[in-house]
Amino acid sequence: MANKDLYVYTVKMDNDGNMEIFNETGKVETPENPICYLLVGLIACMASTARAILAKMRIDYEKLVVGGKLYMVDEKIRYGDRIECNMSLEGSELVDPATKKRIAEITEKYCTVSVTIKNNPKITLSME
Repeated sequence: MANKDLYVYTVKMDNDGNMEIFNETGKVETPENPICYLLVGLIACMASTARAILAKMRIDYEKLVVGGKLYMVDEKIRYGDRIECNMSLEGSELVDPATKKRIAEITEKYCTVSVTIKNNPKITLSME
């Protein structure tokens, strides 16, 4: 399979925390490769975090949709150099732009996976 320059995934989560994963081809059971697990892990964490925030704010919705794009760089060792995420609500009451911005800010601040990636953790590997 050829390397891709862009991976695009979306997760949809309902009020009960049930989640569906989608890529460019439609609904999938699992991400296609390990780097996509990273992307799906990030957007799933954002969805879970936002779900808790929306519950506290008493904002009703049917589905919380979080999309992510992971841009890959072709060098000696391929890696992702940028992730862009977006979030929307399906079947919700009207939410004003200021509230949407606040939801996104709080979600980004408290999403464990996002915070971990942004803090560039030291990774070690040993073999036993």
